[in-house]
Amino acid sequence: DKQTALLRDISKKPTNYPTYNQIDELTRSVQALRQTVEQAGKKKEKSFSLPKIKLSEIHLNQDSLIKLVVVLGFLLGLCVMCYASGQIWEVIHPLFQ
Repeated sequence: DKQTALLRDISKKPTNYPTYNQIDELTRSVQALRQTVEQAGKKKEKSFSLPKIKLSEIHLNQDSLIKLVVVLGFLLGLCVMCYASGQIWEVIHPLFQ
């Protein structure tokens, strides 16, 4: 390749100094190689990840546990009442027609 030929030409004639054109061409070649190596070391696409959300720990003491059970019991009772009222309505509804 061209760079190797330039280096061989320069090394064969140690008494002659390289010309400015040879130095410029060699400098451009080295810069192109450097850019290629830097580009090869970079990732092609930037990746990102969502930030980790650390949830605070839930501490249940006896009072909050009792409140939780009461609220869940109330919601369960409400569901049962809605279901039962629907069943009762299905039985009573034909009587009014």
